[in-house]
Amino acid sequence: LEQVLMQNQLVTDRAKLEFITKQIIQEEGSNSEAESDILYLQRDDSISFVEFMRLIYHFTLTTSESQTRNDETSLIKLMQAIRETALSARPKQAQDTSPLLAAVAIRSGGTNVCKKRQKHSDQFDHYVSTFSVWESKFMDGDDARLAKQPPRRLEILRGCFEGARNESVVAALKIVYMDYAALRLGGDLIFKLMSKLVR
Repeated sequence: LEQVLMQNQLVTDRAKLEFITKQIIQEEGSNSEAESDILYLQRDDSISFVEFMRLIYHFTLTTSESQTRNDETSLIKLMQAIRETALSARPKQAQDTSPLLAAVAIRSGGTNVCKKRQKHSDQFDHYVSTFSVWESKFMDGDDARLAKQPPRRLEILRGCFEGARNESVVAALKIVYMDYAALRLGGDLIFKLMSKLVR
């Protein structure tokens, strides 16, 4: 938030931003200034939604130097810039938890359930690694035979290649493949159809 406000010249003094933020936290969350000081020191860089909106309001609508610049379009652009900055600052592991969820899903439930999930997980991993091998063969130009295949099936095959390269897609589909028999059957069928194309 600070970065975007300063880039847009809505805040020129970091000390003023800290003072206003502390004041808003005090008004929203505590009854005394002493409590506010403790609360402000104990918190990380996060603020509540109400505090965030009050800061935006303060720096875009209440200061004389900002009033002339702000209309609906400007505010939308400002909010988009804040969102993009926040997303780019996230660590990679915070953006995607699907591989972790897939690993946890295998160990969820009783012993027999875990064994079945592990079996399905191994089968799914085999499919993914096989698609990687096929893609190498396909991308190396050995596609004269593939060119004779129906276009729709080739699109499905390319989609399988694309999906097998995306860690998030692989992890999410693995969870579905392990737990849903109907979708597992569909996955097995797609793999068999694709096998006929490349072999």
